[in-house]
Amino acid sequence: MTHGLKIETSDQITTITLDDPGTLNALTPTLAKALADALTSAETSSRVVILTGSSRAFCSGANLQGDG
Repeated sequence: MTHGLKIETSDQITTITLDDPGTLNALTPTLAKALADALTSAETSSRVVILTGSSRAFCSGANLQGDG
């Protein structure tokens, strides 16, 4: 897990899970950057990317005041 993300890769399938259930997985600038980096990395190592959220929400939107 890194910066509120869980990343798992198996058989060229990468699952990226937004994992900050306290904010319903709201994207902070840091989390958005980590997500972009994870997607860029998965582009070269996977044929399929699954993007999901932990807990009861996929993503509640942007948290522009959060920095981590």
